[in-house]
Amino acid sequence: MKRKSPLIAIFISVIFLTMLFVGCYTDESTDVGEAYGFHIGDSKEQTYLKAREIYQGKTIFILYPIDKEGFGPHKKIDFSEENYQLIITRGKWEFFFDDGFYNSLILTFDNNRLSNIHRYHKRFELP
Repeated sequence: MKRKSPLIAIFISVIFLTMLFVGCYTDESTDVGEAYGFHIGDSKEQTYLKAREIYQGKTIFILYPIDKEGFGPHKKIDFSEENYQLIITRGKWEFFFDDGFYNSLILTFDNNRLSNIHRYHKRFELP
């Protein structure tokens, strides 16, 4: 009977860690309907106004300027008209949230219409 105790403890630990990982990790894409307050098919202007409404007052960064490979330094934005001009020509808007974790929202546009919403959020850091 004593041999079962360590096995039960290991089993419970595995279940707990699995539930913790699933509950603390998001990596999903949507290309139909809506997600995170955004609607597939909306124009860039509608999407920007919705982002302003959702994230006003929060610390959000974009990559600006971006190089040919799509990389660049982070620039804090406040969803002003000036910031809209920085991203209006882009086919992909990447918003990075400042909360100390891997946390981003990527909005992809085709023909100036929102075609994909990708959310990535990892609430912990792996070694």
